[in-house]
Amino acid sequence: MVPLTETETVPPGTESSPSLPQIEGTQVRGIRGVVVEDRFEAGRHSGKRWKFRVFSSTTGRYKSKSFAVKPAGWKWAKEMMGRLAAGLERTGRLPLNGIIEDYLADLKRRGRSELHRNDVKLSLDQAVAAGVGDLRAPSVSFKVRAWLRTVTNVHKRTKGRPLSARSRNKKLVHLKGAVHFALENGMLNVDPLMGVRQEDEPAGRRLKEIYDIEELRLMVSDKHREHPTWLLACLLVYGGFRIGEACALRWEWFDWTGGVISIKQAAGFRLKRNQERRAPILKELREIFKPIANHTGYVLPAFANLSSTLKTWRFRTYLEKIGVELCEQPAHAVRHSWVSLRLALGVPSLVVQMEAGHRTPLTTARYAHAVPAAWIAEWPKGGEFALRNELKAPAVEAMAKSG
Repeated sequence: MVPLTETETVPPGTESSPSLPQIEGTQVRGIRGVVVEDRFEAGRHSGKRWKFRVFSSTTGRYKSKSFAVKPAGWKWAKEMMGRLAAGLERTGRLPLNGIIEDYLADLKRRGRSELHRNDVKLSLDQAVAAGVGDLRAPSVSFKVRAWLRTVTNVHKRTKGRPLSARSRNKKLVHLKGAVHFALENGMLNVDPLMGVRQEDEPAGRRLKEIYDIEELRLMVSDKHREHPTWLLACLLVYGGFRIGEACALRWEWFDWTGGVISIKQAAGFRLKRNQERRAPILKELREIFKPIANHTGYVLPAFANLSSTLKTWRFRTYLEKIGVELCEQPAHAVRHSWVSLRLALGVPSLVVQMEAGHRTPLTTARYAHAVPAAWIAEWPKGGEFALRNELKAPAVEAMAKSG
């Protein structure tokens, strides 16, 4: 060992601690919690000479690193002591694949659907396969960015193709959910993905927020009712539902006498913020669905168990087939159109807020877009829509059963 010399000063108030664990062949410097080993004196004549160890009182273990010169070692030791004091460093590894099962169990406890849990598991398994392992490693954010740049599709039809920016953002959200689970349960002190941001999705089509009247008429027109997605389009246009809510509707939630639909929490379906609400049954909606109503069961059984991606894809395909120009979010833009039309027809904003299930009036105001007066000049007052003639064709019960 190299003894302390008179030229090596000890900072005031940082005397060495006699209670530190002693390591054979080392000496304790004057800074509490730092141990320095001269590797050359121990008989090792290759590599870096000075090995610094910083003691963590919370874990009872050392963080160590070797340096060629002492000043670099002392600089690292002081920085490491500051990180340990702030709780930014933890000893041991936290592998991502070690928390996946616990995270999925937590999602199930919170009522997330099996389809959602399968999507999350697929994203996390892909991250592990790409080398995203230890969540406490300093390089985890770089590995996540590299994984997102190279991740490809795994579905049969599009296997091997690069994912869109929206799909990559979705996988990043799944991974961040697992990280937040680790933070909430004390497995991590800081978010290792704090600096990883979502991508801006390039606009591949004209961005509009609502559909015009003629486009809404096309969606609910009688000439398209043989299409399997026509009933779904009618629910979105007349009910202002989110697409997941429309696909999960059950006949027992319809109160034909009271003129409302109760949107409830159900097994395999999770409402946004778990908030149940009631939506009005407009006259034209009643004319379409009352003749085919059942006592129980799903209104759209063929859509009930589909993933959210497939539901949106089917609705987008329907719009393309009937010649409607797509919005950035095809299904959600119908909900914006519904809110805008209800407000333009004179329905109080507080009523629309409750019907739409918005938490605050500001959200309803954000959904409201200007509606030209010519669109609804001949419409009846009171919030009713006048998009189509009364049904003159036979009942569409067979179509309801098929999709």
